[in-house]
Amino acid sequence: DSIRVYLRARPLSALEASSTSRDILKIDESKSSVQLLADPPRQFAFDGVLGESATQQDVFELFGARVAEACLDGYNGSIYVYGQTGSGKTHTMQGPVTGPKSMQQDKQRGLMCRILTSIFSEVSKRQTSNGNVQYSCKCSHLEIYKEQVLDLLEPNSPPLQVREDGNRGVYVDRLREYTVWDDSDAFRVLWQGLHERHVGATQMNGRSSRSHAVFTLVLTATCTTSGGVTSSRVARLNLIDLAGSERQSSNDGALSGSAVGDGLRVKEASAINKSLSALTNVITTLSNASQRRRNSTGGGTPGSTTPSSGGKRPFVRYRDSKLTFLLRDSLGGNSKTVIVGCVSPSALCFGETLSTLKFVSRAKLIRCQAVMNEEYSGSAEALRNEVKALKQQLELLKSQGLLPDSNSLTPGIGSKSRSDRRKSLEGSGGAEVAESQQPGFRDLQVEGYLISNRKELKRL
Repeated sequence: DSIRVYLRARPLSALEASSTSRDILKIDESKSSVQLLADPPRQFAFDGVLGESATQQDVFELFGARVAEACLDGYNGSIYVYGQTGSGKTHTMQGPVTGPKSMQQDKQRGLMCRILTSIFSEVSKRQTSNGNVQYSCKCSHLEIYKEQVLDLLEPNSPPLQVREDGNRGVYVDRLREYTVWDDSDAFRVLWQGLHERHVGATQMNGRSSRSHAVFTLVLTATCTTSGGVTSSRVARLNLIDLAGSERQSSNDGALSGSAVGDGLRVKEASAINKSLSALTNVITTLSNASQRRRNSTGGGTPGSTTPSSGGKRPFVRYRDSKLTFLLRDSLGGNSKTVIVGCVSPSALCFGETLSTLKFVSRAKLIRCQAVMNEEYSGSAEALRNEVKALKQQLELLKSQGLLPDSNSLTPGIGSKSRSDRRKSLEGSGGAEVAESQQPGFRDLQVEGYLISNRKELKRL
């Protein structure tokens, strides 16, 4: 899947409404397009567009519900909100909540609250209908403030280190995780983090987020069959509220009332802009690589992520920022990723609005490689019985014409023409022939297909 991108335009602020500047956006929600009224006008198309009258429920229904459903099915997911300071990112992500209770009841509650409610509501339904499935959930909440990773659930703890491990991937060392059993528990954890996040007043925004905040939910579903085979699905959902990009010329003289406060706001803005610049560079590199692949293959093969013939994989500078390094998998990796661009329709914000439109448009070109995170364990005998049962289901479906023949089971094998296959074998010195003629090789292919498509076979 490509990264899915959406645009949300907020209503005019009191300052913008009182000015003589005109609106610069012409929004067509039916066509998911936006026209920037520049000279000449510029057209942008997205996966969805929300105008000034859109509600928080509209936002959730447009893409939040889909991400929540994917998480329940075992896929990693990430949602970013990006845009100028004061453009409505935090309102979109959390809403004007005042505590855990308002996170459940307030009609203006944001995307995070609605997704958590949806996930835990569905978990409760699934546990009631199928007692064999056990769910567990863990939450963490951190912020990246002036390029330091801070645990929002441990306010007095020192800055944490981002590390990389062959088994765990990229992770934050000593980050506190809370086990939660329902949305009420999750809201208490979320509120504790929101309460500790760095915010401050600037001329652009009276309550500006001064850090990037990342709320992570890890959902694990475990099921043991009567044959003794245990399946585990682990999904990781990242909800990222990015700090807003700022131009110092528009933000000189923060509303702090002191020179010390002004200097602090400048340092914060510099750190924010530096990390957002690193994020932009990563997005640009990945989108350019995707575009080159498509051009070299005449439109590209759906799902293809390999470089074109003779090409090289681009060097992506993930480590230039803690933000991009920590969230590397959500940018072209194993994740179903959504990026929401938040903009103002006022001409006063023309430069930042154009920058946001370009950023989100580039991100749309990036392809991710989301896979279901499911593993099986059990005794050898139990696993053999499970494969045997799945083979029987496969034969039944094939006899009913619901599945293709065996040559289509493994992508890349059986899909080539005879001449193309002969050429690839000659170029590899016959290595593929030797491998395919090994005893049991075809059985291994079938078993791999059965295991990886177990859910789809049962649905059919």
